[in-house]
Order: sequence, then C-alpha cells, then structure tokens
Amino acid sequence: MPFRWLLCIYFALFVCLATGQEALAQGAAKRIVSAGRRVVGNENVNAAQIEKILANRSLRTQARQIENLKKGSQYLDNEDFPGLRITGWPSHYDSNAPYGDLPFWKYLSDQAKRDYFLSANNRAGALNLKIKQQAVKNIQKNLPALWDERLQFAPQPFEKLLADVIPANAKYILLGEEHGHSQIQVFLTKFFKEYKAKYPGRKVVLLTEFLPINGKKTLLLQDMKAEDPAYAYVLNSAASNGIAVKGLEPKYVYFGEGIVHLDPQWAGKEDVTGLWITPEGMRLRNKAWLARIKELRQAYPDAVFMIYAGADHLAYNSFASLASQLPGEEVFVAHLFADTPTDNEARGLLEAVGEDKYPFYLEEVLSWKDASLRRIAGFDIRLLLSDKNYPFKKQK
Repeated sequence: MPFRWLLCIYFALFVCLATGQEALAQGAAKRIVSAGRRVVGNENVNAAQIEKILANRSLRTQARQIENLKKGSQYLDNEDFPGLRITGWPSHYDSNAPYGDLPFWKYLSDQAKRDYFLSANNRAGALNLKIKQQAVKNIQKNLPALWDERLQFAPQPFEKLLADVIPANAKYILLGEEHGHSQIQVFLTKFFKEYKAKYPGRKVVLLTEFLPINGKKTLLLQDMKAEDPAYAYVLNSAASNGIAVKGLEPKYVYFGEGIVHLDPQWAGKEDVTGLWITPEGMRLRNKAWLARIKELRQAYPDAVFMIYAGADHLAYNSFASLASQLPGEEVFVAHLFADTPTDNEARGLLEAVGEDKYPFYLEEVLSWKDASLRRIAGFDIRLLLSDKNYPFKKQK
C-alpha cells in the first residue's frame, strides 16, 4: 500500500476516533479506507490539508467547550480554560513528544502538532469540567457529614501523626503538595525519618515530578541547590534516610517550555498558562507517570512507593487522578499545604465549597474514618504546615 494511503488511514483513525464514529469501533478495513477518502479526498495526502483539518478541529472543539463553560465554570482555574494558540513546543528536545504513539504524529509540522494539542485540550477540558462539577455536587451533598465526622487528633508532631495514620499495608503513599512553600519540604524530611524508623526493614522508593525520568540525578540536584534549595534539601534528605529517589517527569516536560494563550473572555488579565498544567498537559503527564510507576514496580515489587508531586495530580476527585489509577486498597493520599493560603485562595474544592459555613480552612488536620468521605474530599488526610514549626535553613 502506498505511503500516502497509510498516512491517510492513520489520520482517518484519529479523526474518527476523536468524534466517536461507529465504523472504526467495528474495525472494518473498507470503512477505514472510505473514512480516509472523506478526510483527504481523492488527492495525495499533504501537510497543508492535514494542517487545515487540525486547525478547523481546534476551532470547533473550542466553540463546543465555550458552550460548556457557559453552563457553569465557577470552580475552574485559569489553566482549565480553552487555549487560543501555543507559543513554543517541545520538538527541540523530543520530536515525538507528546503523542509519539500516534503513527501519523511524526509527519506533522509543529503548527499541526500545536493544533492537535489544542483540540485534545478542549476535549480534556470538557471532561475536566464534568469531573469538577460532579466533585462539587458530591461535596455539597455531604457537607454536614464532612464537617461533623472529621476526626480529632491529640497534639503531636505532624510527621509522627502522618506516619501513624498511614495504613501498614499502603504501598502507594501519595504526597500532594502546594508548590513553593519551604515548610512542606522541611516537614517531609522529618516524615521520611519518622516513617523509616517505624518500618526500618522496608524498601521505600520516592518518585517525584521534581526530577526527570532517567535523568542524571546527582548533577540535577546540584543545579537544584542553587535554584530550588528547599526541593534539593528534601530529595537529598530522602536519599540520606535510605530512600531511593527516582524521577517521574518526561524529559520533554522537565526540560521543555510551552505557553498556552487562553481565551481572555474566561481567563481575564491572566491570559497565559504553562502548556503542561492545562487539562491535557496534566493528563499526558499522569499517563507518563503511571507508565513509569508500573515499570519501577517490576523492579521493586515489594517496595513502598512515595509519590511526591502537586496535589492536583494526586487528589481522588481530580481529572486524570493518579490515585484513581492505582490499586485503591493500597493507596493513601496526604495533602500538604501552607497554613497561610496563597493569595487567600481556597486550598482545593472542599474549602471552596464549604466557604465560611463549613470553615475547613481553619482545620490544621482534616481526615475521616469513613473512606467514602475521604474520596469525596479528595484525600485521606490534609495537613496545614507552618514555617514557624518547620523553618527552612539553606544548606551549605
């Protein structure tokens, strides 16, 4: 079969799968070829045709997502809104990123790849909106129980509290943080020591978004000491406590750049966001992280995996949640936040929905005995950490 028809068929698969056509679900080769003809006509496939199709698809999915947003977007963040265009692209680092598994991907220009991402992001944004809306409904329905049934704990160091409440059989301890607060890293250094003291014979592996997959860890940590000393501190502390440290982030994310220019009617003045914190960016990263976790599980079948990343990646009730894709009975999610919220914003959906009537934002420790309430809240425990209790001193 001539190459142009192979590319035609591959591209037809993408178009039809993206729109849910039944012909491909049935897998009939004759219909696939027919779909390919509808996509590119009877002429040879060329880049200009494909780019036009992708550009039009980007506009159509954006229009659909805008209609979705008009029905309710109260709890969305700026990065959740539709993108108009992308500046930058990771091709300079990895020409196959981020959709190298698609047969036609390597034949697209960078602009066609940007349009593909924007279309995928609009679809991911629509699903993200549905998931957040459902999460809000679940929280609203259960607010009295979430407030009345929260557990009370005796005063004690938070690192000991966390080590004690994590079930002994937990093999995936998800440490979801609010970025940029050094007291969280200081707390984690103490928690690592406490956990290892409690389970001295256990193999523990720390997997983190703050290092790339198969990166040169020693060199990167040296660089991190100058740029992000608190993060270098926590990772070095893990290693010094006998915890293996592994990177989760794809290199094209860790080293790459990309800016999405957002629709200003939704995002307002803050009309740009990072490529990799959009709904599709988060989905792709969590997909890559999960693949890496499964790979490392083969190498460390009995180890406890501590997964250290942003809270939005790990919450039970978030879009593309990593927690929901791991064995539920072996997962424990701890959210770690500063005791003073950034810009006085709510720390997640529970605080945003509860507001002043149910002031979860005043609770230093939040947890519940009922596992279903934990899933609704998005975490098993949440700690508010103070820099007075966990001060950071730059290491030499």
